[in-house]
Amino acid sequence: MMPVHMASVLITSQLKQPLYTVEGNKNGKNILVKSSEAGDLINQTASVVVIMPSAINKERVVTVQILKANELENQFPLSTFPKDSYIIAGSGMDKDSITMSLNTNNADEIQQNAINTLGDPQKLAQNMAGSGHQFIGFWSGDLITTKNTPKREYIEIDGVKKWVYSNDSKDTHYPIAIELTRNESGQINGYIYNEKENCIFEINQQPLQNNRNANRYLKLSSNFTHSTCENKSILKNTQLTLLENNKISVFARYNHASANKNKSHLTRQKSKQLNDKFAAALKELEIKLTPVFDDTPLFQQTELTYNGTSIELYFLFPHGFSKPNDAFIKVNDETNRCFDTLYSQQTINEKTILTRHTETCNLFEQGYFDVEPNPPLKITWRPDRASTKQTIATETQLLIKRNLPLKGYMEQLNNSYLSHNEQLSLALAAKRFLHTHHSRKTFLNEVFSKDLSFDQPNHKFIGSWQGALAIDDAFVQAELALWTGQLDDYNFMLGYLTIAKSCFYNVHLKNTNGKTSLQSIAYLKGHCTPEQVGMKSRLRTPVAMDAEGQFIKFEFKQGSRIKQSIRAAFKRAKPSPYMVSLFNSQREKTYTPPDKETLLLMDSLQVPGKSIEEKHEQALQQSADLLAQRKQAGKQIQQERDAIALKKWQKKKQQEIEQGIRKPTRSNSQPYSSSDYQPMPEVSGPFDGLAGATFLNAVYKGDASLVKRINQSYGASQIKGLKAFAGTFANSMTDAVINLYSHVKIQDSVAAKYLFEYDSHFAKCLSNTPVTFYVTGYQPDTVFTNLLGVEIARYYGGTTVNKYKVNPEFTDVFNKVGKTKPHGTMSGITSLLANQGSKDLRKSALKGIAQMRKKFACHSKEIKTFERNLISLYY
Repeated sequence: MMPVHMASVLITSQLKQPLYTVEGNKNGKNILVKSSEAGDLINQTASVVVIMPSAINKERVVTVQILKANELENQFPLSTFPKDSYIIAGSGMDKDSITMSLNTNNADEIQQNAINTLGDPQKLAQNMAGSGHQFIGFWSGDLITTKNTPKREYIEIDGVKKWVYSNDSKDTHYPIAIELTRNESGQINGYIYNEKENCIFEINQQPLQNNRNANRYLKLSSNFTHSTCENKSILKNTQLTLLENNKISVFARYNHASANKNKSHLTRQKSKQLNDKFAAALKELEIKLTPVFDDTPLFQQTELTYNGTSIELYFLFPHGFSKPNDAFIKVNDETNRCFDTLYSQQTINEKTILTRHTETCNLFEQGYFDVEPNPPLKITWRPDRASTKQTIATETQLLIKRNLPLKGYMEQLNNSYLSHNEQLSLALAAKRFLHTHHSRKTFLNEVFSKDLSFDQPNHKFIGSWQGALAIDDAFVQAELALWTGQLDDYNFMLGYLTIAKSCFYNVHLKNTNGKTSLQSIAYLKGHCTPEQVGMKSRLRTPVAMDAEGQFIKFEFKQGSRIKQSIRAAFKRAKPSPYMVSLFNSQREKTYTPPDKETLLLMDSLQVPGKSIEEKHEQALQQSADLLAQRKQAGKQIQQERDAIALKKWQKKKQQEIEQGIRKPTRSNSQPYSSSDYQPMPEVSGPFDGLAGATFLNAVYKGDASLVKRINQSYGASQIKGLKAFAGTFANSMTDAVINLYSHVKIQDSVAAKYLFEYDSHFAKCLSNTPVTFYVTGYQPDTVFTNLLGVEIARYYGGTTVNKYKVNPEFTDVFNKVGKTKPHGTMSGITSLLANQGSKDLRKSALKGIAQMRKKFACHSKEIKTFERNLISLYY
């Protein structure tokens, strides 16, 4: 097979015979009009198929088949037309006189590429001179559909009346324009513009059943995927028939009606009459068919086959497909020493440059990856043919695999580039990133190779540390700060773990069975998401340090189902500005920030000395002293409150006696005791069916004496149950607990639960100026001793601060019950002992509060009455 080549060349030729244009048809033959004289010089920029002898030189005389030339369009030599198809005869141009320069190294490849693109050159030459050229050009006119309506009339003809049948015809005109051209493969295609619909669609030539009519007929199919027409029922399939006088008739279906081919005639136009509208519609179609790509980064997995080996290539497009040839490429192929090899590619001044960033890999030397994003995505390796140093020297199309989520190494690279993309090229961004990546990797490996075996709780862990975390295949900048907090206890240190100076975790360093472990704090929200750093599991890991206190390392698994671990290594360093901003932030109120002494120690890079150890021992003693002081102060405050309450009760009792509300106690009668059993009153109301309904209904009725009777009955039943349980084992402690129940008021527990949860359940009924309370709680130290009384473990307590919001009318009530614990541990134990399986009214009332919120709205009449009467119980 002779070599062929597709080229675009400048041709200067002299016509030996004139050229003709088709100007109509008469009796089935083309009418040819001379357009160029013999001897004229013709300058053309032409697309050609080059047919060469088997031997190829750099310059030689070749034969070409002209596909399309800018100055000879619609002009043809006589040899183009089949015999007996024209009225005027003539001869064509001298093709043998054309000389051009060709530079090629691979004749077989050129030949095959041309055949793949254009088809067989002999058939192509036949197509160029074949059927349909008479239709090439621009045509316009009206497509006409005719509607026939039958009618009849009863008329008299020659003295006889009879029915006469006839048809009424109505024509509808649809102005259209058709442009037809021939593509490189010799097929006719083009566009039809519908003026009424103001839209345009593509048409393509279809084969005829009878080729003997190929000179007069042209069959076209509509391609509505390349269309601006919403109506898909216009001219689905069109047939053109060549007529005389430079006209064609159109036969097609238009909105389910057939066009009248005897009337639907289009005329060839030398200049497009609908040029503006046609051009605007064509432009609109081009815009519609042109994909619009955003700049969202994309990560694409591909595969290339070379010498029977599959090579994995991962393309990161930092600007998405808005810049398809700008990409980072990671290559994985151990056979050719290309494991995790990084390339960058960028188009600058319309030239695509590929840069290799790993010296060991030489798979892709000179060339580039051509990315065609139009669906379906196509990526082709195009080597530089001028270069002799090519491993993969032939054009190779890559196998497109799935899109991948952007994470780890490639996500870091993407973020690094985009943060400087206005100043850095992809090549420079890749170079800087690889330098940072290698430095962090080297540091982490060096620290893990050291002997870091010191893992007991110690003051040396206090300080600021900077280093890196290895997550997936990425090495992330990280920083750690640890300090002892308020109690100066290094058995439980506070800290921050920051990731890439963009987010952080609240952590603590804890003594776990004599070993140091780093944990994230469960009750504090983490400020890093898994998408940011790729950490999917909760941080909980042993920590080790070197003897000098300069390096820290830890390692933990991502989870039970994930084999890969996260490794971290740190070196003592000054805290970064980002870490200092966390120290000064008001967001973390639960944390006590480092004191001045600790901050100075962090800045000086010093390892904490013996003074910290002494401070720790002092803190232990202060903690014990503080606990004893608080217990004594609490006992004294309670005694004072009890005395004041007794005095107020005695005063109120005396006032009631004077007012006649209460009868004075008879001297000879048995005094009433709150521990004597009294039957529980039955109270009905809107809260029937709820737990603790008796008490809740009593509060709703606003009867203070009824509430008091219920409290007395409840206290007596509890005392009776406790006495029955204690029996002969009663002592001063059980007597004190029993005595407490004589003072129990169920409304205190109910009010406390109601107000503590008001903000979370009835937030929409909070006023515009709610009252805010901060309740400070204290958790005492816990000490464990052995049978000899020797202390073996101690867990230090601390303080907590809780925030509550209530409406202003509850201010005084909250001040009285704000310290109450509705579900206290001791009350739960005594209730269990006193009731022995029966229901506890106080606990039932607390459960009823939750049920009440679900059943009644916060602004309902029942809730407002309940709140008003609950408040009145405290006045």
